[in-house]
Amino acid sequence: MEWATFFDRSKKRVVNFLQYNFICLPKVSKNTERALKFLDWANQKDSYDLLAYGIEGKHWEPVGDDLYKQITTDYYWFPYAWIWNPTLERYNVEVGEEAIAWNKWSADANNFEADKLVGLNVNVDAVLDQATQLQALADQYLNQFKAGVADLGATWEEYKGKANDLNKAVIAEYQKQIDDFLAKKK
Repeated sequence: MEWATFFDRSKKRVVNFLQYNFICLPKVSKNTERALKFLDWANQKDSYDLLAYGIEGKHWEPVGDDLYKQITTDYYWFPYAWIWNPTLERYNVEVGEEAIAWNKWSADANNFEADKLVGLNVNVDAVLDQATQLQALADQYLNQFKAGVADLGATWEEYKGKANDLNKAVIAEYQKQIDDFLAKKK
């Protein structure tokens, strides 16, 4: 198997810079101070390495400051799923130089530019009924397509017939909110 990509590193990518690891502390937390202490501890390099890769020398060994070699599969975890901190991340040397270079490139915010909609939080309340109906239709029809058990032609037309007006209403509301947001940014 060979690693490949069609992205061009010489061009900036447009992104919204949203963080998707969901590390947060709910305002209703009963142990706010303890949770913050854990996050502070987990974001120290030695602690992060322990949580992300296991015991050094037993599960992994460092290769320089930002690479590692996995020694065993006894401890195999995905730090991005629970404590991910890109500034502390190590890259597995076994994925190869090209994949490592891409990972490092993608971790550098200077390689990206902000989408013009950064800061927009669409409020679905005005079309909540339509959005709920669309989700129900998606559950009913689209899963059939994914499973390959529906006659694509006839079932797709039936889905479109039921979803079209709902979809238009949702799109119109979202577009209104986008237009309002962009007008305020000027």
